[in-house]
Amino acid sequence: MKKYIIFLFVLAGLISSCDQEQFVGSGLESLRDFSLIEVPTGRVELNPLTPDEPIVVQWNQARSGFDSPVSYTWLAVTEGGDLEAPVLELPSDNDNTATQITFTHAQLQEALKNLGVAEGGEASLDWGVRASNGEITKISGPSPVTIVRYRETLADFNLMTPTNNTPLYLLESSADEDIVIKWEASKAGLGSGITYTWKADNIGGDFAEPILSFSSDNSGQDTTLTLTHQQLEDALKDLGIEEKGKASIIWTVEAKATDAEGVVKMAEEPFNLDLYRYGAGIALTFKLSQFAEVPAGYGVFLAGSLGDLGIADGNWQEPGSNQALKLELKDGVYQKTFIITPDKDGIGIEYKYFLVPDGGTSWGGGEQTFNDAGCQGIDNRKFTFNSGDFSDQTVEGAVVTWEGFCVADGKDLVKFTVDVPVDTPTDKDIYITGDLGVVYWVQPGQAAGLKMNNTGGTTYEIYLPMTNGQSVEFKFFLATTDAPAWGNGEQKPNGDNTGCEGVENRLFTYDGTNSFTGTVQTWEGYCPF
Repeated sequence: MKKYIIFLFVLAGLISSCDQEQFVGSGLESLRDFSLIEVPTGRVELNPLTPDEPIVVQWNQARSGFDSPVSYTWLAVTEGGDLEAPVLELPSDNDNTATQITFTHAQLQEALKNLGVAEGGEASLDWGVRASNGEITKISGPSPVTIVRYRETLADFNLMTPTNNTPLYLLESSADEDIVIKWEASKAGLGSGITYTWKADNIGGDFAEPILSFSSDNSGQDTTLTLTHQQLEDALKDLGIEEKGKASIIWTVEAKATDAEGVVKMAEEPFNLDLYRYGAGIALTFKLSQFAEVPAGYGVFLAGSLGDLGIADGNWQEPGSNQALKLELKDGVYQKTFIITPDKDGIGIEYKYFLVPDGGTSWGGGEQTFNDAGCQGIDNRKFTFNSGDFSDQTVEGAVVTWEGFCVADGKDLVKFTVDVPVDTPTDKDIYITGDLGVVYWVQPGQAAGLKMNNTGGTTYEIYLPMTNGQSVEFKFFLATTDAPAWGNGEQKPNGDNTGCEGVENRLFTYDGTNSFTGTVQTWEGYCPF
């Protein structure tokens, strides 16, 4: 933003019979006086970070008697000096013809330097303007002003990555891989070089005695710091952080001017960071809602390719043989938390839930679905571990019935058939959910037993246990056990076929003999319009 120090000049008098200009030179030319009517006073502080920012000084025009050209020169003397003997003089803009002069901060800085003013020092000056038409010369002023010469300084800058409050897990499997810390560049006003130092301290510390300190890349000249997982692991170990433990720290970067002693700048705001040593991991919790009752004397176990997620000897162990895979009942939900290391990111597993008699082992008692004769087994559930933002994660599930405890016993098995669009994506399954008696509006994909079976082409079916006169409310959805979701439900074209809209819940009442047949027109997210 321009700073304007404005000098305004007005005529000191008018040419009249009682107050006429004195003529000099040829006796024919004249130059009207100009005097100051408003003189701002104060300080102009020069800024090394904006060396090209203009400062404009202005004055009124001094008219020549025959409209001959007038040239202007800006003058400066030390306070109380004589403008007839200036210590500084510069032509006005536009080759001396403009009634203003434009300085930059850098130009005034250099002028003060030539006057012997030290960095950070100030000079009290009187400013004025000399006007000349070639024969007559007149000087305005003086106007007092104080100019402060700048010292070297550094511009503000901010930290970038790892972002604030982002945890960082050190991985033994990636010991030689780089972790890159980044920040914005600062700026030196006098063109000085800058070096950077990364510093870490305990929460609440002031970095006066940092617990960790590293020069940035390229001998401190880059705005990055590259460390390997192993280097940080060793640093945490030296700090006394226990194995698999974490260090909660704050970190910042110090910028230092290389050509100006004592000129430093810290990043605007420090960032928090949790650093985890080798072996630490992310909490991954499996939760199983009790839609299918767990009978007394039985526990719930996981079985599957769990060894791929770091669970010792966990690959398809017979349920009950490894107590580390037993779910505990908490607040009405069976759940088990595992600590998974981030290097398992992207690994997919297959698994199922099983009922196991207390103290025993058994492959019987697995979760099931329904068929026209009662109950039958289901496909394995699938889950892909994604470390994401390293926050705790939950895998939700629900079981509709167990082997050996089929909830369809004593009830009729009613067939539900649906025909789906030909563009139904092949990487998703068809699920039914709602107030179905065996479950109540469970999220599609969570209840693996509610996945419908493809009977050929675009037709899917499932059997549900019902009693005569029972009514159910439901809808169809696209989902998978790997990504349960309420999105991708059935829809229909809107009235003018410009888009699609949701449909009302379906309602079916069983009269003892009937079955349900329906059609899905389109899916949310796959609207043809």
